[in-house]
Amino acid sequence: MSNLTLIKPCPYCGREWGERVYCQSRGQVDGLPEGVVMATLARRLGGFLLDSLLSSLTLGIGWLIWCVIVWGRGQTPAKQLLGMRCVHLVHSNSASWGRMALREFLLKLVLMSLLTVATLGLATLVLSFQLMWTKNRQQLWDLIADTIVVHDPNKRLTVG
Repeated sequence: MSNLTLIKPCPYCGREWGERVYCQSRGQVDGLPEGVVMATLARRLGGFLLDSLLSSLTLGIGWLIWCVIVWGRGQTPAKQLLGMRCVHLVHSNSASWGRMALREFLLKLVLMSLLTVATLGLATLVLSFQLMWTKNRQQLWDLIADTIVVHDPNKRLTVG
């Protein structure tokens, strides 16, 4: 056998995947149903802004209740409205409620708050743009929770 690694082509467009978990030309995520693509940077930014707005409008309480309901589907309120989901990379399905609680509460809220205070906001600035240079568009909480964010407008992913 040869030591050469075979690079698998995208089953939909025929181009090579490269080192990412998604087709670089089409965005299709490996191992997920057709049409489930990586969420774009603009969609992720829109989700962040929408979650912030919804949280403010509901004084945090309504948003938190909504989160408790949709985390089981790998979503936040904004991700639900924008057709996005967090996917657990190991199992290739929607992140579980526990993984979402870890990602959204412990990592995003608690860890980022501590890092923001400790670095006088520098960590927030740097980590906010991290998904622009990681190969699978992951932020710190995605890397730790082993998740990616996908656009799943036709709701083809399985839950948990």
